[in-house]
Amino acid sequence: MSKAKLAINNSYPSVTDLRNKAKKKIPKFAFEYLDGGCNEDVNLIKNTSE
Repeated sequence: MSKAKLAINNSYPSVTDLRNKAKKKIPKFAFEYLDGGCNEDVNLIKNTSE
């Protein structure tokens, strides 16, 4: 299996920077829904666990 090379966008050096940009760009209700993890926070837990 080949490994994909990840491209780094220097405009968003961290997840926090990307989150803050998204918060400014999308409607508040949509951001809150997605940021809250949707439904039972299953994806939020998976995405933030190590």
